[in-house]
Amino acid sequence: MSAHRAPRDAPRRTLALSLFLFLLLAGGAELIGRAQDLRPYVADSLDWWGRYRDQVYGRRGQRTLVLAGTSRAQCGLNPEVLDRAFPDVHVVQLAIPGSSSQAVLRDLCADEAFSGVILYDTTPFFMIEGEDEAKARAHVDHYWGHGRSNPNRSQQAETFLRAALQSRFVLLSPYTSLQWLYKMRFQFSETAYIRYHRQTFRRAMRVDYVRMAEENEDWRRFVPETAEEEPRNDERALRSRADAFYEDLETKWGAWNRRLTERGGRLILVYMPSSDDKLREEERRYPRARFWDPITERTGIPTIHFKDYPDLSGFTCLDQIHLDAADIDAFTERLASRLRPYLYPTRSGI
Repeated sequence: MSAHRAPRDAPRRTLALSLFLFLLLAGGAELIGRAQDLRPYVADSLDWWGRYRDQVYGRRGQRTLVLAGTSRAQCGLNPEVLDRAFPDVHVVQLAIPGSSSQAVLRDLCADEAFSGVILYDTTPFFMIEGEDEAKARAHVDHYWGHGRSNPNRSQQAETFLRAALQSRFVLLSPYTSLQWLYKMRFQFSETAYIRYHRQTFRRAMRVDYVRMAEENEDWRRFVPETAEEEPRNDERALRSRADAFYEDLETKWGAWNRRLTERGGRLILVYMPSSDDKLREEERRYPRARFWDPITERTGIPTIHFKDYPDLSGFTCLDQIHLDAADIDAFTERLASRLRPYLYPTRSGI
């Protein structure tokens, strides 16, 4: 009888042994990652972004604070800190790295069901020239075409399950690879992670630039290149560019703001920290006195420039455009005090 059972038991033993070896290897890889201080990373996607776009309408009567703009906002603002500062406000992170996200702002201002506060990270460069607006439009179009109007429940469940697993295991990070397991060294993407908190995901990215500089001599290859020094601005060209900007402010930005404020919403523009050559380049191409400072007068949109506040301007961006992970919480906490009057205008007399 045992001779007859052996063939049937062999596949089970093989399967059990294979499962054991897989778990052993996976557990070892996970331990290696943890020992290297790597953290779980949730892959972003159109579906994942759409999940948060759907949260801008608030929860149980809470007002919503939407963080929008570029990677400066995604890497530089911690929603958990804002949660603690404003416990009765629901914070939603919609910033899109690699895009100026004007399409997202336009969509929110046009959405009659939304009446929250938008903190929009931008600069005159992003307002005038933009950056990969096609990427932002793809997010918005996907949301209205597949998420809001025609939700795919199975796809939503798969997206949530994938994120839930990625948020717990380094091994499931989209940037983990056999090459990483072999080299066991830091890479740029591996030092960034999206945090998991309170059974929900926040799309808040953190990048440890200080650690990158300590661990990887080539980390500066990730510092954005600064354009070669151009001739001093011609006054006539500068005036022409400024005039076009003013017209754009009134016809586009002002119109978006009026549409939002008419139904009780609020738009705030924030100039996030930058450093060194990048900051000098921004100021040279778009002098603040001509471009940033007139925004409020011409549109009614309040602005926050990090250089206006000593407690916001004391941070150095090692890559010139993003805050280091070690500084995010402190910066967000200090920025929260500047946001309070706009979230609670009746208490502040605004």
